[in-house]
Amino acid sequence: MTRGKVRLLVLVPVLVALLLGGGLAAAARASALPLTGSEVTIDTGKLKGNVRLDRREFLGIPFAAPTSGDGRFRAPRPPARWSGVRDATKAGPACPQVLPSSEDCLTVDVHTPPLSAGIDLPVMVWIYGGAYVFGSNSGYDPSPLVRKGVIVVAVNYRLGPFGFLSLPGLEESNFGLLDQQAGLRWVKRNIAAFGGDPGRVTVFGESAGGNSVCHQMASPRAEGLFQQAIVQSGSCSGRNGLTPVSKDEIRERSRAFAREMGCDDTDEEVACLRALPQDKLLSSKSLEFRLDLTWVPNVDGVTVPRSLEDAWRTGSYQKVPMIVGGTRDEGRTFIALLDHLLTLSTVSPEEYADFVRDTFGDDAGAVLAKYPVSAFDSADLAKATVLTDFSFACATAFHIEQADAAGSRVFAYELNDVDPPFAGVDPFMPMGNFHGVDVLYLFNSLQGIPAIRNGTQQKLSDQMVAAWTSFARSGDPGAVGGSDWPAWSAERPRVIQLSSAGSRLSTAVPDDHNCDFWKPIVG
Repeated sequence: MTRGKVRLLVLVPVLVALLLGGGLAAAARASALPLTGSEVTIDTGKLKGNVRLDRREFLGIPFAAPTSGDGRFRAPRPPARWSGVRDATKAGPACPQVLPSSEDCLTVDVHTPPLSAGIDLPVMVWIYGGAYVFGSNSGYDPSPLVRKGVIVVAVNYRLGPFGFLSLPGLEESNFGLLDQQAGLRWVKRNIAAFGGDPGRVTVFGESAGGNSVCHQMASPRAEGLFQQAIVQSGSCSGRNGLTPVSKDEIRERSRAFAREMGCDDTDEEVACLRALPQDKLLSSKSLEFRLDLTWVPNVDGVTVPRSLEDAWRTGSYQKVPMIVGGTRDEGRTFIALLDHLLTLSTVSPEEYADFVRDTFGDDAGAVLAKYPVSAFDSADLAKATVLTDFSFACATAFHIEQADAAGSRVFAYELNDVDPPFAGVDPFMPMGNFHGVDVLYLFNSLQGIPAIRNGTQQKLSDQMVAAWTSFARSGDPGAVGGSDWPAWSAERPRVIQLSSAGSRLSTAVPDDHNCDFWKPIVG
């Protein structure tokens, strides 16, 4: 077997897990032996969780009723009360997706410091990524954050058509966002029972999870449910696969989905879709992972009253303190998944040019002139760099500018480590600081894949965890590895570049990604 094929065997599970979710963490957690039980009483009954040497875990707690049957394609409903003590030692199932899952999925996992850590602790609510079609709350081990004295709550939410279908006759759409809000309301009602402060909640997420944070900041229905926000690689601005679509567009996509499922009668399509088994809905081609995602939030006028671009441009959002940023080489994950993994080959110069023409239309010539294949080691890296700059880095930069102009306090970052985990996992190109790698510094697992860090990576992990938890505690991340991290301002537009070789403030990050070039195109 060639070295490239061997490395590809490693690439497959790692990269699929980075974006597409998994259940390995739940299995690993179930195999660990609890020390003693611990009981907590919440508004729906008593719970018994796990107490470990360094933390407590209360897993699979319902924050809403099951969504099967008549509950499918409806806003989340209150959970039922139970008698006796509910077992909260095992994670609940993922919401419906291609992997094993269930419509009885609207649960939270709560991870707290030991009982001796005190009360009124800051709370961090994690919203997972996965392109709005994959992922679950049990795929992440937040032990590094918990050890710094915060409570971490991970919320499940509906995905794909279960989370974002919109058809005439439905009272709501954006069910996935409503699930997240129901989880945040559960935190507000119940977190004090676990030692948390309901008035000191930071919502944070990566990729589609970060984009979800943007939507919650802009949703009037989420007002007052959190006091700080962290957006990781999920920009609130610009054009990318996560951008919310119009109500007409999601209706068109939903109608096409109904026809694919055999529900052709427009007067009966909702009833028809509710009657179908879960696996039938999951057979849809619309759930295939690609750059142009089908199932994303839509501007419904209620949960999402306006586009995120308009929300930030007009200041129509919750102006809580924010950490906003991404990774240096975001686009490389997508080339690895959508090109290398699917075709087992590299991108040709002709394929790269076709991609640019299909994506940018009249602007394609300018993009090809700015990013010629000759300027890169391969067409793969040229395509990845275009994706990084256009969809992530510059969209994030423009969002930071808009938020600052609207009066928000924003701490900007870019992860640019000299030695990131899994950097050599793709046989066709170096992965660098790829999309999702930041999670491997904050959590001990990413969608079930263990975060294996060497000494230098652990050093940066410790610094990032300290900054994120300091922000959760006070609204200010403080210093990172001895380097001050001040808030961004138009007068001093500084981004901290996070690296195990020494984090430093920089004013050059937008220039590094050619953001002046992209501004008229992204906008």
